[in-house]
Amino acid sequence: MITIRTFEQLKPILKDPQLGGPVELYYVIRPESGVEYGEEPNITIVNPGRLGNEFTKTFGHYHKHNEPETYRFLYGSGIVLLQQRDIDGSIKSIKAIKATAGQTVKVPPGFGHALINTSEDLLITADWESQEAGHEYSQIKTLKGMAYYVLDKNGKVE
Repeated sequence: MITIRTFEQLKPILKDPQLGGPVELYYVIRPESGVEYGEEPNITIVNPGRLGNEFTKTFGHYHKHNEPETYRFLYGSGIVLLQQRDIDGSIKSIKAIKATAGQTVKVPPGFGHALINTSEDLLITADWESQEAGHEYSQIKTLKGMAYYVLDKNGKVE
């Protein structure tokens, strides 16, 4: 199954949605049914580009059952933005991990996470998560995105 995420779908979490951006932002390819879950990874392809001065990114999510997830960078480079919620729903801690092709990033249990493509080329990752993980997007949407916006400031990542 292929899921396509568009600019319109990400508008609620963008710093400046009125500035526009590419129509199709990223694709998630999940293994077909019949494959043992976890045997084959999900593949995420994030297009290069800017959303105003914000780098193209995924929506971001938490796992419903606080499951961990592992990302393997297959092509390109970017940032995995991690954030941990406190009991009251506020953001307790934040971490930005830069990675390039060949590197692995482990998302600890309980952390929300999003991919940000900071390059001028495609960012392609493989990720493994348990079938029970489930995705929860509501807090990301309520807070208008992750805790930080990763911006292009005169050619520098900030």
